[in-house]
Order: sequence, then structure tokens, then C-alpha cells
Amino acid sequence: MIACEVEEIVERHSHGIVIGRVRYLQVAPHGSALAYWHGEYVAIDRDEDFVRLAEVSFPMPGLRR
Repeated sequence: MIACEVEEIVERHSHGIVIGRVRYLQVAPHGSALAYWHGEYVAIDRDEDFVRLAEVSFPMPGLRR
């Protein structure tokens, strides 16, 4: 979890870039990565899911496990 305080908002065309100062940071005990996949955020376990994610992201024809 990260708690931030907004320091500045920079307007660029149709977007706003929010710049913040971290006020609180809590690191999860498990070191999973976070990915945006098919419209939702999912945790990726380094040992278990990394190979599966690579297989569906970069399919290689003719390669079988």
C-alpha cells in the first residue's frame, strides 16, 4: 500500500500528470508482481505464474511442454 500527498498536477492536452510525495509505504510480505491482464489487475507469482504468463503472451507454434 502506498499513501501519497499530491504535490502538483501537470496538464498536458487531455491528460493530467499527478506528481505526489509518498507519505506511507507498506510492502507485502510476498513478492508477487502486479500485471494488468484482460481488464483487471492480477498478482503474478515469480515461480509459478511467470512461465504460464510467458506462454500465453508469446505463444511459440510447435513448442510443447
